[in-house]
Amino acid sequence: NSKTYEEKTKTKIYEKYPDLRKKKNIVYCPTFRKDEHEFNKKLNELINNIDYEKYNLIIKVHPLSKIKINNNKVIFDTSFSTFDMLFIADKVITDYSCVLYEAGIRNIPLYFYCYDLEDYIAKRGLAIDYNELPNYRAKNAKKLVSLLDKKYDTKYLKDFINKYVSNTNNCTIKMAKRIESYMK
Repeated sequence: NSKTYEEKTKTKIYEKYPDLRKKKNIVYCPTFRKDEHEFNKKLNELINNIDYEKYNLIIKVHPLSKIKINNNKVIFDTSFSTFDMLFIADKVITDYSCVLYEAGIRNIPLYFYCYDLEDYIAKRGLAIDYNELPNYRAKNAKKLVSLLDKKYDTKYLKDFINKYVSNTNNCTIKMAKRIESYMK
């Protein structure tokens, strides 16, 4: 049962990080970049601009990332999956990662730290029109952090998810039945 899994996972996360119960939790899930020099700089800008009186910052870099953060203000987690961390997220910051769909389905306010948008599009491309994303994006950390305290209009998020994500009810069951039908 997914609710049981969610509750067990939340319990494990809170056991490991009890301070996450005390403030709002921001989970930062950036996409992987081969050249992490600029990313490291921008990550530190984000870390230095968060209001730690209000928020906990949980950083979930891609498993292939070489970045390591040693800062007692942030949680640099490698114990739980990014998707498990969404269970305790009050807000999610990402850029071009597919986590935006998972967070959107869970109706978690999404913010986009897109400091390298033009460069990323030129080198890697995007599968969607970035202008369709909820309008909570910034190219610099200071502006991004200022958006965190503004009232969040969930209509942007709902419209985006409704356009790109079809019915999510019982997906696992539907997939299992489909696979089973091919096996017969």
